[in-house]
Order: sequence, then structure tokens, then C-alpha cells
Amino acid sequence: MQTITLTRSTPNFGGERWWFVCPLSGARVRALYLPPGANLWGSRGAHDLVYQSRRESGRDRAFFRMLTKRGPWPGDRLLAAPLEDARDPFGFQEERRWERRCEARKRRNEVRKIGRRQRKGA
Repeated sequence: MQTITLTRSTPNFGGERWWFVCPLSGARVRALYLPPGANLWGSRGAHDLVYQSRRESGRDRAFFRMLTKRGPWPGDRLLAAPLEDARDPFGFQEERRWERRCEARKRRNEVRKIGRRQRKGA
């Protein structure tokens, strides 16, 4: 059995924020994890957990990006099967999200320009 302590802090803008105290490191953390094979809950630092992007090399990310943009090579059945089933098998929707964000920013700026023109004319 493991005891997990909670603590709270008061942010500058008011209110309260609750935190876990990591039982392994004693650090104040927002979330605790129980990775496969572990018996105790702990923070990311205590379990030496990192994000997948930190484990991949730049070459791996470029390879997966190339696969999602161009699709598998002709005749490669191992890569073709999973890629045909999923729209975005590796989760690379960031580029489209970034494009939508830029489009929204352009529209917002156009509306602001129109508002400034109307205020000048009034």
C-alpha cells in the first residue's frame, strides 16, 4: 500500500491549486504515473519517463512524415496495409492544424483592420 500526499499552493492571481507530492522523489507534481512493470506511483522524473518525441531521432520523424505525406512505396505490402486503413496513422495532423491557425489569424487581422477603418471614419 502506498500513501500519496496532497499539498496546495496559492497562485498570484488568487484561488488555490492542488498538487501531488511524489512519494518517490518528494517533488510537487501535477500528475503521478504507474508505468508498466512498476509497483509504486511516481512522477515522470522519478520513473525516468520521457515523451515519445524525445526517444525518436530526427531521421525517424522525417521518415514517418514522408510516409504520411506520400504514402507507402508501391509493392510494399507491410507498410501499405496499416496505412490504407487509417487516415492519419502516425498522428501528423500538426501541419494542417498550423495552417488552420494561420488562416484564423489572417481572418482576425482583416476584421481588426475593418474595425480600425470604421473607427477612423466615425
